[in-house]
Amino acid sequence: MKPLRTLMDAMLARWGKGPIAPVIEALDFFLFGPSTVPAGPPHVRDVIDVKRFMWWAIMGLVPPFLGAVYFFGPRVLLMVLVSYVAGAVVEVAFSILRREPIAEGLLVTGLIFPLTLPVETPLWMVAMGAMFGVFFGKEVFGGTGHNIMNPALVGRAFLFLSFPRAMSSGWVIPGEGALGGDATTGATPLLTAKLAHAAGGSASDAVRQAMGSDWCALLWTKGPDAIGATSAVLCLLGGIIVVVTRVANWRIPAAVVGTVMVVGGLLHAAAPQVFMPVPFQLIAGGLLYGAFFMATDPVSGPVYNDARWAYGVGIGLLVLVIRALSGFPEGVMFAILLMNLVAPLLDQGSRSMRARRWRRG
Repeated sequence: MKPLRTLMDAMLARWGKGPIAPVIEALDFFLFGPSTVPAGPPHVRDVIDVKRFMWWAIMGLVPPFLGAVYFFGPRVLLMVLVSYVAGAVVEVAFSILRREPIAEGLLVTGLIFPLTLPVETPLWMVAMGAMFGVFFGKEVFGGTGHNIMNPALVGRAFLFLSFPRAMSSGWVIPGEGALGGDATTGATPLLTAKLAHAAGGSASDAVRQAMGSDWCALLWTKGPDAIGATSAVLCLLGGIIVVVTRVANWRIPAAVVGTVMVVGGLLHAAAPQVFMPVPFQLIAGGLLYGAFFMATDPVSGPVYNDARWAYGVGIGLLVLVIRALSGFPEGVMFAILLMNLVAPLLDQGSRSMRARRWRRG
């Protein structure tokens, strides 16, 4: 590592004050960590920084990512590469213009975003969505740490609303074509239930006919879906990683899943033709992926624990309502984005209640 350290020192001396200084500093930070640590506790013994935090988030995403490669083949790798390159173009451009270091937020956003897409999404759309998400979801608000919405979901929402045909026709049955054979497309399980209800039938009956009743088998793969949300088991495994390492606060996914289980169960009992069974609500679509990896974004979500509970409950309720009563088969994306906007209000309410309790003694 000493020759590399010498090379980096030479690059910093040569270009450390020029327009590409953020790029050089980011490379040095990535390879060696911060050059200094605080003089007092609790950070004396290690350089616990944003970079390490982001790497643990990426470690949590590894199981869904590897599952996506297994189910859909090497095209997933190309989608992730395009996402990183396109997002980095915007990130680096803003860092140079602002003369600020390149933030590590792109490490997570660049991986989360492509895993929310159908596998047959054109690569130019992947690039456009990544650039849009980083630009309008983060940089216009001041960059990493200032965004009010999840950048990955901003990019996905842009593609979903701008190119609805491409975003609704690229679903591939997991395992089909993964090794180079012909891919078989099909409707997502949620879309199947939605179409059945729209035709005057029962959403619950459509689910049972299309997927059977072996919910345990469906935990591994439940049919065409976003490439990162195909396997509930792998999403849970990754979710455990981010919760145990405290990258994600456990209260948010617990509130999301708990709300869908309790309220979804009551609604299904009252109107089974409209509201799908609870196991299907949990497994199908991107509920687990969104609850663990996007709703838990520490920047766009609330910071107080009681606000986090309310935030998760709100996401769960919106998912149930959008899935059953709107024109969209899935509601996780819209639910998280809407609650991102409500998060500051929830924190404000939490602060007000804490202040009143403090004044009362």
